[in-house]
Amino acid sequence: MKKLKRLLLMFVTVLLLSINVFCAFGCQTTSTPGVNQHIHQYTEETKKPTATQQGETVYTCACGEKYVEYTGYTGKKQVDMNGYSILFIGNSYTFWHDLPQLFKNVAKSAGIEVNVDSVTRGGYSLNQFSNENDQSVGSETEIKDMGNGSLVAQKLKENKYDIVFLQDFSTQAINNLQYFYIGVYRMNEKVKANGATSILYQTWARKEGSPTLSNGLTVERMTKRIAANYNVMGEALGVPVSPVGIAFYNCVNEYSEIELYDDDKTHPSLAGHYLAALCHFATVYGLSPIGIEYKPDGLPSSVAEKLQNVAYNAVFKKTVIEEEYLVTKDMVEKELNDSGVFDTVIKFDN
Repeated sequence: MKKLKRLLLMFVTVLLLSINVFCAFGCQTTSTPGVNQHIHQYTEETKKPTATQQGETVYTCACGEKYVEYTGYTGKKQVDMNGYSILFIGNSYTFWHDLPQLFKNVAKSAGIEVNVDSVTRGGYSLNQFSNENDQSVGSETEIKDMGNGSLVAQKLKENKYDIVFLQDFSTQAINNLQYFYIGVYRMNEKVKANGATSILYQTWARKEGSPTLSNGLTVERMTKRIAANYNVMGEALGVPVSPVGIAFYNCVNEYSEIELYDDDKTHPSLAGHYLAALCHFATVYGLSPIGIEYKPDGLPSSVAEKLQNVAYNAVFKKTVIEEEYLVTKDMVEKELNDSGVFDTVIKFDN
């Protein structure tokens, strides 16, 4: 009996020592023949972004290992945010109310100088913009003797950008997924060749009452299907997504008195595009849009304040998208490889 008690005591002692070691170091050691591999166990501490400081998440292991991830398009601390050169590529969801200029005004209000440029045409998709042989000219194209796709190619060749916003045709991400994936992928390859980083401009659902919302397609379903497809492309390509569509959806549910849409129930009102500009600002710089002094003429201060809070929550708080809407990178790979567009097999890191 005494021998059994001694064995039990030894077992408990070893167990307690093991627990103490684990708690002291907060990490584990796995043993393989001749190798001891340390596995860090990190705790997270998140600091919210402010109008002047990027948000950050500090990951700390009790063994002393630590690293920091900052909000903002680089994921790193941005010491000097001035001087970015940003190209906007999209259709009427970009040139309506001159979104690039709204973005510039928001940044300037925060004390940040930025250069903006754009190539836009109503009804155009990223797949069309990615075609450097495209010669179609729209009324929004500044250079009248050059097509929109060829103009994109020229700008990316002759100018150095830091960021390129990519906005696709509004229903492409629900009605023609293969073209959506192809367009985003092809444009991102061109952006990478320029040395810039893409940011995907996630668009919104139609307003309630739009004829597009039929056959079971609701504002919620359209919002989340678009968001899921933009998000999976952002994950697959390793680029940020500006969650404007989610911001629209949240605003409609929280502040129904704010009109985000034009009379056609699809294009944004001035308030809608101010919300988009705030989301873009927060995504690029990792700064809170709450307290931005700039607001467009005609937009009441009380509305601007609400939109700033909506943009903050959309960018910095996690939005849960139900499993029924989720898309995997494997599904995107299959669509791209089945398209026959690419000479090589597309494979994303998992």
